[in-house]
Amino acid sequence: MHITRYTDYSLRVLMYVALKGEEISTIGEIAESYDISKNHLMKVVQELNLVAATGWTFAFALFTLIYWPILTRPRADGRPG
Repeated sequence: MHITRYTDYSLRVLMYVALKGEEISTIGEIAESYDISKNHLMKVVQELNLVAATGWTFAFALFTLIYWPILTRPRADGRPG
């Protein structure tokens, strides 16, 4: 199976960050660890960040559409939720 260099770098970033756990990882640190160009890695991380932010936004929008009406409708005693 062949994967693109971009996919390879994306997987390496995700694995590196997963193995570090709660520690902060820098692009320079990851680039040095895998001997990858820092500029290429910056593009990959930017795209991963965009995908993560979009996923979070979608999940929040879905939650809002489904649960907000339930959480805000008045109860029998007149209070919301």
